[in-house]
Formats: sequence, structure tokens, C-alpha cells
Amino acid sequence: SKGQPHPVRNKEGEIFLWNDKDLGTPVVVFNPHEFEASAPVRLRRPFRYAEDHEGNPVPVQIVRAGRTNAEDKWDAVIYATVPPMGYKLFWAYFDEKETLENPLSVSPRHLENAFIRAEFDASGNLCALTDKASGLNTLSAPAQNVLMDISHCDTWAHMEFTFDKMAGAFAPERVTVTENGPVRASIRVDSRFGKSTLSQTYTLYRDKDQLEIHTRLDMQEKHRMVKMRFPTPFEKDGCDISEIPGGVIARTATMEEQHCHRFICMQGEQGGLALLNDGKYSYSAKDGVLYLTVSNTSIFADHYGQHHRDEDCRHMDMGMQHFTCILHPYKGAWQQQKLHQRAALLNQSLPFLPETYHKGTLPSSMSTLRIDSPQISVLAFKEAEDSSGNILRLNEMTGQQVNVHVDLSLLGRKLDLAFTPFEIKTLYIPHDSSLPVRECLLTEYSEVTE
Repeated sequence: SKGQPHPVRNKEGEIFLWNDKDLGTPVVVFNPHEFEASAPVRLRRPFRYAEDHEGNPVPVQIVRAGRTNAEDKWDAVIYATVPPMGYKLFWAYFDEKETLENPLSVSPRHLENAFIRAEFDASGNLCALTDKASGLNTLSAPAQNVLMDISHCDTWAHMEFTFDKMAGAFAPERVTVTENGPVRASIRVDSRFGKSTLSQTYTLYRDKDQLEIHTRLDMQEKHRMVKMRFPTPFEKDGCDISEIPGGVIARTATMEEQHCHRFICMQGEQGGLALLNDGKYSYSAKDGVLYLTVSNTSIFADHYGQHHRDEDCRHMDMGMQHFTCILHPYKGAWQQQKLHQRAALLNQSLPFLPETYHKGTLPSSMSTLRIDSPQISVLAFKEAEDSSGNILRLNEMTGQQVNVHVDLSLLGRKLDLAFTPFEIKTLYIPHDSSLPVRECLLTEYSEVTE
């Protein structure tokens, strides 16, 4: 409903994004997840105001871009909330029409919003992470980035299961406040060990109860395993829990290296600390301490070669790498924290498309699928292999029975389903709406029978 009454094909005033006078730039943000998602969307221009398709103001913040193209070195981040498996239209403007309140507080020693408070010691180490609603501090000592000596191991660490030979820790050298709302506030901590450098940006968003840590590691130490270390107060009653494909597994913390998927957590009687990642799938835990393994500079293809090493050996994980983790402190049980949804959004952000001015038949905001339980994750939604229907694959993710209602508005179908703990259901949805939806195998060939 917004825009010129006739097609506009003029980009003289703005070469990167569609913009004509005061009409603004239309941006369509998509949500590929089965839940409503709120996340930052980064636009390549310094917009100062944004609103959704209904004219509601949307938080926007100017941030440093990754480029330095003369004066063109600033981007804008808008904070978009998009319906499940759908999209929403937003408008961005260069003129600041309205200033939104900044709900964030930041200094070199803290980050805080309405939900959590993160504190840093004088050195720059994260030393407290508190869920404000319960007052529970989920750190019992400062977090560190430690190095373990693995010079005795080959590439696969044959017959070695525990990596706890401390070789040192990265020491913070500088703490800088880099951003201050209203979308997010950030602190960057620059650290060093030997010839290696570690830069971690701690970011807190306006309405998130989690702390994001973006890490840039330039690793130059050989035969070392770098672990992010988070001591929790759950030393006596804690157990470590990690996501695995299709569910989670609880383990007794013994410091042995274990595999994980997108999240791990240390669960105690009062609450816990969850640690999410975007590609670091190995961890260990002991005495209430979580260790996420982020770098391993073993020799490449070293198979029992400890006594045959020479100058031609090459080490893995050397040089620069980037990754992001999230810390979520919570009161109660992990099952109520929607950890699989948090991890999904970390690993798949919201795609967006700067649009043009044009007419269309679709609404400005739409959802194609809704599920009334956060316990259910969508693993696949695609056309069937026989091209006569669609496949919807769902997974219960908390280890609890649940009855759910699925509204597939895109296909005009509504389903009521019952799940057992960690159950995976594959549903065949015929194109012919007169035919019933049926459950089938993962292979899509045979119908599931009692």
C-alpha cells in the first residue's frame, strides 16, 4: 500500500538501495524457522529510522561496517521480528523521525538489559552472568580462554580421552566499549598468549536473555588445544547435557572429551548455564565447569607419528578463524529454555532482501506454518520424492511427551499430532487435498503401521 502510484525506476540518489526522496527503502525479511524470530538485520547504509509495514517503529542502530570505502564505512542494524516460516516488510529511512528509548547499559565493566547482567573484572575477564528475574549468578569464577598441551597426541589422539594439561591462558590486554544501543551494546576484549591473539566481542541485545560472544582467534601456538572455560556454581549437583542429532544426552562430567551439536549446558538443581555455538562440536566438563574446544593445532595426518616428526609437518587450525557462541543463564530446567530454537537462530540468521517499489498480490506480512508447542522442531519441509505431495518432518526436542496442533496455512491443512520423547515424525501431505495426511518412513516409501 506504500510507495509511488506508478513504477519508479530512479536510483540517482542512492546506488546501493532503492530509495526515492522520503519514501524510504523497502526491505523484506524472511524467517525460515518454525517459531517467531527476533534478530538483527544488517543493511548497507547508515539508516536512522525504521518501521514495519503497519508503521510501528523498529529499533535501528548505526554500526561500523566491515569496509572502509572513504566515508562509506557505516551500516545500520534493524531489529526485526518475523512470523514463523514467513516474512515481513520493513521500511528504512535516512532521516531520524523518532528516537526510541535505549534499554541497555554498558561500561568497560558491565553489560545489562532488563533480563541479564554481565560483569567483567579489572582484567577484562567475564566474572558474573546473572539472570535478573531469579538473581541467579551462573558463574562461580571468571571465565577464561585456556590452552592445553597436546604435544603427546597424534591427530586423532589415539587412546587419549582427557585433555587437561594446562599450558597457560590468554591474558586480556585491552577492554573497549564498541557499541551502545538501542539495538545492542558491545564490549571488545583483546587478549594475547605468546604469538597468538584473541579478540572477543561480547554483545547484549535489547530484549534477549543471552550474551553473544563473537571471537576472532589468530592461533600461532603448535600442539595446543584452546578451550573456552566457564566455571559454574553447580559443582556438586551439576550434570552436563549436550544436543545430539534428534535430541539431547545427559552425561556425568568427567573431563573426558565428548561430542556435541549446537548446544551444551551445565544443569544444576536451581538452574543452569547453556552454551550455544555455530560450529564447535567438541567439549568437556568437570566439577561444574564447562569447556568448549575451539582450536586444535595437532599435526595434520599424524598417525602414531610422535617419534617421527620433522620440519615438514604441518599443523591444523593455524592462523585466523571466526566463530560465535552464546551464553544463556537460566533458572529452572533446560527443557523450558527453547535451546534448540536459540541454536537454530544462531546458525541460521534471518535472510533479507532490499526491495523496489512495485505492486503485488501477497500481503506485507505472512506466516506459512505455525506449531503451538516450542518443543517441536521442523527438520524438513519439502516436495516428496514422488512429486505427488509434500514432506513435513518434525522432531520433539525436550524428551517430553506432547500433543501439538500444526497449522499449515500454505497448504490449507491443519494437523493434531501426539509425540513421544524425542520422536521424529515424517508426514506425507498429498497435493490432492481430498486425500488424508499420512505418516511415512524417513525414506518416504512405506507407511508407518502399528
